[in-house]
Amino acid sequence: MIRCADIKRGDRVADPFCGSGTLLLEALDVYDRKLSCIGLDVSRKSVEGARKNALAEGCNTSVCEFVCADARSLRRHLDDESVDAIVSNLPWGVMTGQKDVNDLQTMYEIVLRNAWYALKDRARVVMLVLR
Repeated sequence: MIRCADIKRGDRVADPFCGSGTLLLEALDVYDRKLSCIGLDVSRKSVEGARKNALAEGCNTSVCEFVCADARSLRRHLDDESVDAIVSNLPWGVMTGQKDVNDLQTMYEIVLRNAWYALKDRARVVMLVLR
């Protein structure tokens, strides 16, 4: 996924559903920590775990920041045209959608609409989806 995003050293990468931060930390490893990363997750526990994982890998907040926030609020945390790539493993369970799969589709649509503003020209979005 990281390679499909066509990331280059110096790029800013975001993961709006970062969980434990694995994708962003992997990107930092692949690109010798020459990236700026930001991860969002609605779970405070996941964000705290991601921060601990980053510190364990020697990545401080100047390289990789994690924010406890709903992915639908992406524009509150990312300036317009500030991101070179968005890479994410999307949540797909019924619990995430709270009622049914249509809730998930609505959430994905909102996230992608907000991502459009944050992405620079020629930026890429790479997402792992159930189907």
